[in-house]
Amino acid sequence: MRTAKTLPILAFATACAMHEPAMYGFSSEELPVAKGGIRIEYDNDLLVNSDDKFTNGTSVQWHSDAADSWTGIGLPGWRTVGQHLPGLKSPGLYKRAALAIGQNMQTPNDLSATELIVDDVPYAGSLGIEFNWIAFDDDVFRGYGVVAGVVGPSSGAESVQTAVHDLIGAEEPMGWDNQIPDEPAINAYGMFKKKVLRAEAKGHFSADVALDADFGLGTAITFAEAAVEFRAGWNVPFGFTFVPDPIGRSIAYDATIPHRQGPHTSIYASLVHRRIYMQRFVFLDGSLWRDTHSVDYDRWQRQTIVGLHFTQRRWGVHLSFWDSSSNVSTPLAGSGNDFGTIAFEWRF
Repeated sequence: MRTAKTLPILAFATACAMHEPAMYGFSSEELPVAKGGIRIEYDNDLLVNSDDKFTNGTSVQWHSDAADSWTGIGLPGWRTVGQHLPGLKSPGLYKRAALAIGQNMQTPNDLSATELIVDDVPYAGSLGIEFNWIAFDDDVFRGYGVVAGVVGPSSGAESVQTAVHDLIGAEEPMGWDNQIPDEPAINAYGMFKKKVLRAEAKGHFSADVALDADFGLGTAITFAEAAVEFRAGWNVPFGFTFVPDPIGRSIAYDATIPHRQGPHTSIYASLVHRRIYMQRFVFLDGSLWRDTHSVDYDRWQRQTIVGLHFTQRRWGVHLSFWDSSSNVSTPLAGSGNDFGTIAFEWRF
């Protein structure tokens, strides 16, 4: 059921999907070359001196070169889907497809307990593959994605965490026998952004602000969210800021357009603030098909994400820190759900 608070998010998404783009200084015949590439993301709460709730995520992503039409993507299956998604055929927008494979894991605060901890989050792991399609310029962004995978022991989360903790000498997690059992994870996503402010100063310094509305629907996660995104720095690329959501949380995208002036090096910061309504999340609600451990949590959440970005023509490094509200309020679960992300990218 849609609540009154989610209706503005859906209205904003609809407006973005119908809005015709403005190119702000370059025509569709003069679009700067936007190369695709490979991105590796690593999310871990150890980067913020924690080790509970969402504790680790890893993904490997491939992003196609951007093209001015879906026929230029060169992938028959992908371009056929992209041509039929609402808002993605508009002329003047870059078109891009992407593929990502990733794993996530969640653990309670007490890793030494072997019995089920009923007042904390469940042990849980997921493994998925994502396909997505985006269209964007320096004014609007529209994107859709689908994820197919598995939640449970088949995700391999237990083996990965145990091996990593053994390698770094961290505490061995003892409660994986209580993890959420195997079940399929199928999800669809939509993402819509609109640039509302841009400012430029001498010396290639600039800043911009964008509004964002996202939704997810499926067996793993169902949510709606609204966000404000801010970037500022030297030689900030055109397009939209990079938000490194763990795979399955939203879509993995690359919506940057190289800066037209000056050297290729870009150094800038980003700040994203989100408000989220979470209708269902398998890591907290437990299995959709069986009676399993779950935990009560606040459906309304907020996130603030601070990012530092250094990119050149062929490669880039992105460092992000996540400050999340305390969605699970039991004493054992602790406060907040903070973690850090480091991402490396290589462009073709």
